[in-house]
Amino acid sequence: MDVADSQPLPTNHTFVICAYGESEYLEDCVRSVVSQTEPSNLLITTSTDLPHIREIADRYRIGLRVNPGSGTMQDNWNFGLQCAKTDFVTLCHQDDTYACAYYQGIRPYLTDDLLYLHTGYWNMDQERRYRDINNRLRGILNAPLRIRALQRLRWVKRGALRFGNSVCCPSCTYHKTGARTPLFQSALTHGLDWDTYIDLADARGRVAYVAGRLCNKRTHSQSATVSDIRSGVRYREDRYLFSRLWSRKIASLLLALYQKIYKYSL
Repeated sequence: MDVADSQPLPTNHTFVICAYGESEYLEDCVRSVVSQTEPSNLLITTSTDLPHIREIADRYRIGLRVNPGSGTMQDNWNFGLQCAKTDFVTLCHQDDTYACAYYQGIRPYLTDDLLYLHTGYWNMDQERRYRDINNRLRGILNAPLRIRALQRLRWVKRGALRFGNSVCCPSCTYHKTGARTPLFQSALTHGLDWDTYIDLADARGRVAYVAGRLCNKRTHSQSATVSDIRSGVRYREDRYLFSRLWSRKIASLLLALYQKIYKYSL
């Protein structure tokens, strides 16, 4: 049974917190969206209907929707988008948190011609917030997408993705009525977001980058990224994704470089 929604706010944006299992960080994520300087609509979705998740939804008076589908990451994300009653949706990852000015910072960009936007971010561990080399390189790759006149251009949208996934996925807000339905249609598991962003780069509409570090992306040893590197899933999927953007020779060179970088995530 779903938990009833609170009274909707007169905004065209919703934070959808995608909860799964018994994450110790879920409540931190919820607190960060509850504490926004400009309030927005809130919703929790899950495919694991657990007391831990229901208790948090009840405590913060947030509506809860239970996904009866397959429970894969892609299915959960599409379900979250479907449940939101607004055109613009931030799919919140339960391990991550958001600056109190996140919604205030992105609101001016939420126009009908937007496909999605993403923001700058901090890396976060148990003790501190910090920026690593990957964080800094993403800022450089995305710099052209700060310029509105360039945000519609296919070569600019694809260019930001050609040297790796330059998008911090939890920082994204999607225009669910401006893009395809369902939004996520990838055959991949780890790289389904990057795969989707490449598809959207070919679509008509804007992709915007907000340089402010409005999201805090948590790193920890139990993350899906670490698991997928160890299992080899990330290598196989990165090989396919680089081949979507480059010739075989250049894709192989980039993949060899990425293999050296993987060890810093372990």
